[in-house]
Amino acid sequence: DVVIKGIDSQGSIRVDKGTILLQVKSKVGAPLNSQQVSEDIKNIYRTGFFNQVIAKAENREEGSFLVFEVKERPAIRNVKYTGNE
Repeated sequence: DVVIKGIDSQGSIRVDKGTILLQVKSKVGAPLNSQQVSEDIKNIYRTGFFNQVIAKAENREEGSFLVFEVKERPAIRNVKYTGNE
């Protein structure tokens, strides 16, 4: 089994990395578990900040890292004025 040596996130611009990692229940030192990673992805989606979340295992010098790549939702899609002309 692959043991998680670290957990990281990439791709966030407005959302703090800590906010993302608070949603992750996978733990450093634990074996990589695909069911738990699926739950982690769902938890990150539930924040409402992201329209794409991908998890991958990355081999680094320190060992295997669980990395969540995110793509944020647009802050404002459009502005519509109604009323006074």
